[in-house]
Amino acid sequence: PIKPQGISKGSNIKGIKVNWGQAKTFINDRFEALQKSVGQLSKNKLAYDGPDVNYKSSTQKPLEPTKNQIEVRKYYSGTEPENSSGAMGKSKNSSGTGNNGNEKLNKNGLTPEQEKHYRQKIDEAKARGDQKAADDARYERHREEKENRGEKPLNRKDWDTINERLRKNRERGREEEIKGRKALEEHLDRKLEDNNADEVVTYTSSEGHVTRPDSIARNNKGEIDLVHDHKHKAGEDQIVHNDSQIRAEREMLRDKNGRHVVTISSDKPDLNAIPPKPRPSGPLGDKSDIYYTDPNSGKVTHKWEPNPRLPGGGRWKKL
Repeated sequence: PIKPQGISKGSNIKGIKVNWGQAKTFINDRFEALQKSVGQLSKNKLAYDGPDVNYKSSTQKPLEPTKNQIEVRKYYSGTEPENSSGAMGKSKNSSGTGNNGNEKLNKNGLTPEQEKHYRQKIDEAKARGDQKAADDARYERHREEKENRGEKPLNRKDWDTINERLRKNRERGREEEIKGRKALEEHLDRKLEDNNADEVVTYTSSEGHVTRPDSIARNNKGEIDLVHDHKHKAGEDQIVHNDSQIRAEREMLRDKNGRHVVTISSDKPDLNAIPPKPRPSGPLGDKSDIYYTDPNSGKVTHKWEPNPRLPGGGRWKKL
């Protein structure tokens, strides 16, 4: 049972039995779900306004609040735990770059400063060919992410096991990235810089996301006028999304006529399917140039033509 609409605090309605204990729990649960969905909300808009429950005069056993409900209440009362984080945007930790609690965390659980710090450490180690240093920096980043969220990080042994699986995926992705860059160079008849070697170029977006595209090209003024990223789809999910990384890459362009290009390849292509597989999301297809590269031939074979009237938001046009 929940509070009937229109009943205000302290109301005494004859003939209506309202279980205020369950109502309070129900409303708090809904508040928690909404808070997770849309970020920090105004407590006043969702506050429970029913009368306090006097369990001494009630035969019903009170329902215990969940841990998350307690943290939500402590947050709004100004007594949140030191390690509370996540959607609340408040955290405290003692490692790495630190977070003084005034900066919001991104989806990875890091502040923009922390993400930039670890991205730079990893890229510098990779440029030196020092895989151990790169993994050490990745593990430090993992610990910082977890501590920011008030969670327990994995120990190094368990993390190394998971990282080894991820390394194999990265190596496969690196192979496909090289193919994608070479295919695009041939298609555009233009040399692209490998942004994993020599001087690595990174960019922090207006959203606080640190990105490092796979390839870049510059105009005669030395300005970046082409940013390229390759995506290889190997699983069931065959959609490339317009995520924060992609949006940050488009921001990198300094030339007003610059191009953001995404090449896509797949282990399970069905370009004529309805909808096609793989494919870009609607926003990505609208805002970037999208090409399909054949992993076997190493050639650009199709260009994406966005069309909102078609299933999947467009079609692949054979070149």
